[in-house]
Amino acid sequence: MVLITTFSKLEVSILRYYIVQAVQFGRKDKLTEFFGIYGNDLLQSGQDWTPWFAIPYLKNPSLDPQFRVYFSREWFDALHLSFRNFLSEIFNGTHILQQKLCLMF
Repeated sequence: MVLITTFSKLEVSILRYYIVQAVQFGRKDKLTEFFGIYGNDLLQSGQDWTPWFAIPYLKNPSLDPQFRVYFSREWFDALHLSFRNFLSEIFNGTHILQQKLCLMF
């Protein structure tokens, strides 16, 4: 259950990272495509996605107080570390499960 909750939080952060990267590389076409494909699901997800739909229309979203943190190196580093820890937990859990199964047989 903890891994599912963690996965959901990571999914949101990774999607937001995608948006930030599209902004930084000037790919408004990718933002339009992204929101066109995932927009309805994002709005229904219960996360606070509504402000993110404005990003393609902001002159400099990295300076906007609501989005500034997502453009910081610290936020990316925290996301990177969280993702690595999540994968480590999954692989360690798989290894432990394999050990237990081997002991049973």
